[in-house]
Amino acid sequence: MNKKDATLASLVCETKVDATTVSLALRNCPRLPKETQKQMRAMADKLGYRTDSLLQALVACLSRKNGGTL
Repeated sequence: MNKKDATLASLVCETKVDATTVSLALRNCPRLPKETQKQMRAMADKLGYRTDSLLQALVACLSRKNGGTL
């Protein structure tokens, strides 16, 4: 896989865990064990995954407009 093609879906395929787990791990959610977060971030780095800053800004904006929830 080309590093620029790494997506959340490719991380899910590679790690064989649920998309929610990968997403929460990459956002450092305290509900997940630190070791899980570390493993998910290591795989993301290996595959060249990068968050989409425009998408993050959109989600933050929508969240604020909806009282903190989407």
